Amino acid sequence: MHIDPLRESPDTWVELFPWLSIHRDIAQRLDLSVHDSALSAEYALKERALDEIATWVVDGGKYDSLQTLFPTLPLDFSLLTLPIGVRVRNVVIRENMATFRDVSFSTFERVSNWRSIGANSVVEFARALAGRVIEEARNEGDESDSAAARDEMAIEIANDMSTIASWSFFVGNSDQPMLASRQLAPEPARVTAARRRLTDRTAFDYLGESGSISAANHLDRWIQTVEPRRIEILRRRVFADSPEKLESIATSFGKLTRERVRQIESAAKNDVLKRLSERPFADALSVVREQIIGVTPLVQLIAAFPFLQDTVPSLNQPMWRILSRLEGGYEIANGWCTPGSIEAAVERTRTGVFDLAAGRPVIATDDVRTVLGDPALDATNLDAWMALCGFESFRGYLILQGSEMVGRALILLMLSGEPMELDDMHSQLEIERSVNSLANALAIDPRFDRVNRRSWGLREWGLDTYRTIRELVHRELERSGGAIGITELVERLTASFAVAPASVVLYASAPPFQTRDGLVRLNTEAPTRGRSPHRTARLFRHKDAWAYRITITDDHSRGSGMQFPSGVVSALGLTFGESRLMSSRRDEQVMTWTSPQPSLGSIRRFVHDDPIDIGTVVFLLFGDTGSFDIQPMKETNSLLGSILAMAGLDYSPDQPPMEKLALAIGAPTESGIEELVIALRQKGDDDIAELLESS
Repeated sequence: MHIDPLRESPDTWVELFPWLSIHRDIAQRLDLSVHDSALSAEYALKERALDEIATWVVDGGKYDSLQTLFPTLPLDFSLLTLPIGVRVRNVVIRENMATFRDVSFSTFERVSNWRSIGANSVVEFARALAGRVIEEARNEGDESDSAAARDEMAIEIANDMSTIASWSFFVGNSDQPMLASRQLAPEPARVTAARRRLTDRTAFDYLGESGSISAANHLDRWIQTVEPRRIEILRRRVFADSPEKLESIATSFGKLTRERVRQIESAAKNDVLKRLSERPFADALSVVREQIIGVTPLVQLIAAFPFLQDTVPSLNQPMWRILSRLEGGYEIANGWCTPGSIEAAVERTRTGVFDLAAGRPVIATDDVRTVLGDPALDATNLDAWMALCGFESFRGYLILQGSEMVGRALILLMLSGEPMELDDMHSQLEIERSVNSLANALAIDPRFDRVNRRSWGLREWGLDTYRTIRELVHRELERSGGAIGITELVERLTASFAVAPASVVLYASAPPFQTRDGLVRLNTEAPTRGRSPHRTARLFRHKDAWAYRITITDDHSRGSGMQFPSGVVSALGLTFGESRLMSSRRDEQVMTWTSPQPSLGSIRRFVHDDPIDIGTVVFLLFGDTGSFDIQPMKETNSLLGSILAMAGLDYSPDQPPMEKLALAIGAPTESGIEELVIALRQKGDDDIAELLESS
């Protein structure tokens, strides 16, 4: 069959499959003309034609060479890029048939004798080759169209360059770059238009869709030529979020050993790395590496090199992840790129920040740029990196010591330069803590002073401090020789300060003062801590903590503090006038005894963050090492389990439950049920006593 040499590319059925001119029965069965275009045929007809062609070449053309049957196929295309199943692919690999050149002189009779290939697989192979014939023809036509378009564009570019060059010569700028961004002198509109056309052209304008392929697709095409088993092991070992163990993969493949899987993984990685070391990958990756200095946001790297976000289909991974997992010298993870590892960069940053701060509780965020070695990092990304390193950023500063709330308060006062009202400061903290929690935290922190009833400042400012009612009472006693009438004391303090008469009376009657027969004096008697912990209702001793049972209310949810029995104070060793900060998993917890009744700061953050519903019974846990936590009471279906749960205890077979309960309430370990019931009623835990009696 003669093919017209003037045609730019074959198009008709007979041009693609010349033997159809002899075996016209195939065309007759399909009711088509061999001179019809194969490229423009309807999908259903094209599919039936490929089925007929594949069936005939395997049977009627089985003695002809594959090059004779498919004369337009390029010899160097990879057989593994054909849409063939795993069985056929494995046979092709085993027979060492990498390209069409390797099978071009073979026949389908020989193909059918390949080991482990069945008749259906031979037809599948033939159909894939026939389909590739049409695909190559379409690509050739597209490339011809693209080439013509590129030739036309090349002429336009040459004309525009000529326009600019002629003008440059004419005005005496022949030695200046023709496409310089800054023009030396005004120019005619036609020259400006030519310059704009040149600078606005994109690679897509010139190459089009078929002119080139992306890095991801380029790598994907090559990966499809690699043994499928190698790629599968790469997916499961190198690119998985949780890499599988060698033993697991070896078992899934059947006869492979753990060591063999390791060898295949190593060889597969080396194969991909070798490919990446070749152009054009090598050029692109060299430039990418140069951009990873200090710490670099991944979005910034992708903005400069968009190909990094493209997914390689055969691996189902973006290019940046493939490079990070395979290449050495840098790591890309958690949205960041850095030389070495992210973990090492975080540790370097933390060490550098603390060294730079030299003991200061806060430090300006901009000051840490020298630590990172990347002054170009913008404020948003700088804060994000600091957060990854475990630092809290607020108003351009990093908090390095103490709680987040106190750190923010310190920064607000530093920026203000003058005292701030508590409510105003609280409204600017941007965290969910109550005003009372803030006041309690500032009161026990030596860096702050209360300068009036509602305002706070920094102690380093040296301002006069606000005196509490207790301090005012103490001062008046000193002025009056150690004793003063309660009526006179109330008149003095209410006249000079904004305090309520009832508050003066309350403080004057509480330790360290006493009011007797109308006279206020210092109480020289040793203050008592009230009831014993083991005689305090709902308070139980655990192995390394005291557990106090409460029910969560709306007040807790709103952030109000709460008063608690003096038995808790006795258990914790808190003395009157003392405040204490306890560590917890949700910031520090404050406890104070500076008024007649001991109190605990807000637990709102526990209620909202855990979260804990209103009405839930919980235990406040006061650890022996100064820790604080909240744990809901455990649910149980047994009566004995319920008794223990109400004391915050678990049932365990290694210790008798009654002995465990006795230890929790301070009763002898050999106590029987009757003795435990009496002890529980004496401490006010009637609810547990009633359950124990019913058991």
